[in-house]
Amino acid sequence: EIKKENTYYQQNVQAAQSEIQTIEKQLADNKQLQQDKKDVDAQKKIRETADDAVVTTLKNMIGDLEPCSSILAQDMFSQVMPEIKDMREDQRDLFSKQVLTQSLQNGVCMLCGNDLGNHPEAEQHINKLLENYQSSELSGILDLVERANERINEDSQTLPDKMNNNYQSLVKSAEEAEKAQAIIDRKSVSLEANMDMARNLEEKEHTTLPELHAKVNDNKARIISNEDKLEQLSDEINSNQKAREDKLNEQSNLAVQKSVADKTNSILQELQTIVSEYDDEARSELSQQVKYMFNQLITEQDQRLIKEVNISNNYEMEILGENGINLLNDISKGQSQVLSLAFIFALAKLASKGRDEIDFPLFVDTPFARLDSQIRDHIIQKTPSLSSQWVLLLTDTEFTTREKSSFIQSNGVGYVYKLQKDSDGQTSILKSSLNDQEEA
Repeated sequence: EIKKENTYYQQNVQAAQSEIQTIEKQLADNKQLQQDKKDVDAQKKIRETADDAVVTTLKNMIGDLEPCSSILAQDMFSQVMPEIKDMREDQRDLFSKQVLTQSLQNGVCMLCGNDLGNHPEAEQHINKLLENYQSSELSGILDLVERANERINEDSQTLPDKMNNNYQSLVKSAEEAEKAQAIIDRKSVSLEANMDMARNLEEKEHTTLPELHAKVNDNKARIISNEDKLEQLSDEINSNQKAREDKLNEQSNLAVQKSVADKTNSILQELQTIVSEYDDEARSELSQQVKYMFNQLITEQDQRLIKEVNISNNYEMEILGENGINLLNDISKGQSQVLSLAFIFALAKLASKGRDEIDFPLFVDTPFARLDSQIRDHIIQKTPSLSSQWVLLLTDTEFTTREKSSFIQSNGVGYVYKLQKDSDGQTSILKSSLNDQEEA
């Protein structure tokens, strides 16, 4: 959208610049016509100014001629003024009565400005002047005559200069008006035939061209503003593109991880199935092995005690008798110990991966503690065939002459070690043969 706007603004700029070139060419082609139009307009203003100056000068001349009638009496005043001077000297009213009266009313001397309240002698002097004051109408007349004489003398001196200046100004303004009119008349001949064109060019020069230039500047400013926006949007696009690529890479990685997870879940399900199947088979085989080992270790008369052995999911053992009742809590301590040994042998058997013998040592601590002599003999005879190495830790009560005889008959004993305490309290390990042992 911004690029479309810039295209539109650029078209406006080109159109305006094209129109500007056309107008400037027209102005160049008609430069003389424009100059004549400007000269005529300028001369009209000069003429108007000169005409106004003529009118003003004439008014001034009329005003200046008003005192001429008084000037005619100048000779008469020159004869009268000596007599006026003599009459003025005969007058005693050197001060105006009004000045004296106003001073008393205000309390301040109108001539010197002194406060009459602070100068009582001055106040007395003014009162004395008022008492001796002789009022005369002649004083006012004398004043008027003197002022008239002064004004006539002044006017008679300035009037010739004023009239001469006004006349020169009048002639100058009239000449300027005539000169301007002559130029107007001369250039108007060519302008009248092209007046419409001149007015049109003038309007284009003073109105159309500034509008077009403003339009160009405005559109260029908008283009620059849009270019800044385009740069910002380009940065955003690059940033978004990078973010998009990161997201795509992340999505690709997630897809790979999902594929791995799916395969892992599939393998896990298969493994769980295998483990479950293996667990069921292992527990079933363990149950069978426990029953088998128990019957191998127990006396013949107790071999029918267990009909079935069940191993639960959490590997809890259940012993079922002929009647289907769980006998785990009802068997004797010795039978329970034999059952524990059978469970251990069964686990070892399964750990041997189906081999006939257990290929790792089997350590048993005090295995005969709660077993009667008949079961001991049976275990001593059967166990060597079940394990590759059987290590027994026996007390003296478990290794009597009967047990030693059973070990000799089984012919499965390799080494015998005796733990013997010395006098210092230390325990020594003494290696011996089975025949050397009287008691363990």
